[in-house]
Amino acid sequence: MAKGNKDLNRMWWMASAVVLLFVALAVGPVAASNVIYTNTAHNNNHTYVPMANPLIKYDSTYLGNPYYYVNLTNPTGGMNALHIADSDAPANAKGTCYEKTSADLNGTFYVTDTGGKGGQDNIILLIAVNSINNSTTEIDSVSINISASGYTWTPISSGSPPSTVNYETPLSAKLFTSADFLENDSVDLFQKWKFAPTADYPIYCGQDMSVSGDKYFKLWAIDTKVGTINGTWWNVTQKRTLLPNNNATKITYNITKGSLSNDSIIAFNAYAYNNKTISQKDGSSLPPAINWLNKVYYLNEDVDTTLCSGWKVNITS
Repeated sequence: MAKGNKDLNRMWWMASAVVLLFVALAVGPVAASNVIYTNTAHNNNHTYVPMANPLIKYDSTYLGNPYYYVNLTNPTGGMNALHIADSDAPANAKGTCYEKTSADLNGTFYVTDTGGKGGQDNIILLIAVNSINNSTTEIDSVSINISASGYTWTPISSGSPPSTVNYETPLSAKLFTSADFLENDSVDLFQKWKFAPTADYPIYCGQDMSVSGDKYFKLWAIDTKVGTINGTWWNVTQKRTLLPNNNATKITYNITKGSLSNDSIIAFNAYAYNNKTISQKDGSSLPPAINWLNKVYYLNEDVDTTLCSGWKVNITS
């Protein structure tokens, strides 16, 4: 009888272990991991960046949730097509470099597209926070609510948006805190550049990238789970009526600045993930990845700023 009880207990233990294993496997892909994975020294490109809000919209065949692959294949990196604008007016689609103050801790901007591809499958936000004192304590006191509205569709072979799309708000007042900052080896990234085709590329327009220059940032990478469509392409080329927000992705934010000192910065950048991008050079198809980003410029760089755009909030009294 004792042996029978032992065998029964062993069977219950094994059954419980199997159940726990299945639960772990089911929950595992959902759990957030903020640690970037890179196979390059500087990790500005050809890097796997985890999103702070899994499950991600397009689960890749590389590392899976919550990672997107950054594959910026040429020096322009698609930077002439993706923009940040302060309105959804088609005439304002290329945006500019915006500077806000603490009066604008609550605000709205739009991620727009002017490229010949016709749109971007999925918009990624990179939000950067620094402290004038380079204080990690100050940065960690900051939090932000993000809402994103835009378009979703089933990708097609051309890589362009199809004729049928849906307007959605899958990200609504989602709160991001210090627990969600990107990490490297379980330590928060603390840098002054963003992911780009070239190393040491600035986070905001006019940033001083010299050794003695700007302060360092911590970063949030956020999957909006919606795309953006080139309104001109949609209206003129496809003969279709413009959609809500003139086909742009609408981003609304609410910043709690915590103990962040005056002259600190919170900067917003946009990236685009696409399931398929056709190379204009040779007609080949690029792998599913982040292939696009908004263009900014270095301090004193001789550049045509008409294609530069970004959103920066300067902390003031």
